[in-house]
Amino acid sequence: MATNDLADLVNVPATQLQRVVRLITAGFLQEPHPGSGEVAHTELSASFVTHFPNLEAAMFLGGTAAPAAF
Repeated sequence: MATNDLADLVNVPATQLQRVVRLITAGFLQEPHPGSGEVAHTELSASFVTHFPNLEAAMFLGGTAAPAAF
């Protein structure tokens, strides 16, 4: 998916989204063609789409544990 399309979908500036995507791509997401503005799943990130317990854990960490750290 092109980061510009994703940025439009979530209503954030594309340049800001690209920086965040690069931050989290270390072993989780990937840029199949660096500099192309595309982002894709790795085997690990795809498991969060296909394996529901992984998604539940991520939602808990993102919605409960991470905000509690602030």
